[in-house]
Amino acid sequence: MGRRPTAELTPQRVILGLSGDPAHSQSVTWRTDKFAETPQVQFALASANPDFMQNATIASAKSESLDIGNGKSCLSIGLILKV
Repeated sequence: MGRRPTAELTPQRVILGLSGDPAHSQSVTWRTDKFAETPQVQFALASANPDFMQNATIASAKSESLDIGNGKSCLSIGLILKV
């Protein structure tokens, strides 16, 4: 589907959480070392068909700078997925 991210854009500390009605939505957050211009998540409902990713949905995420101490910062990126 998409290109592989560079090391600075590789998602770190990926967290899947509950948000709203857990039967229809989940939140996803992750960190990167570098600013991503268009952070996004690709997801699809699983099925027995091995090509289920052909029907993937692309959702745009929002990012914000996060101070992690010692003069360092990273980007925190997240969104709420709804199905």
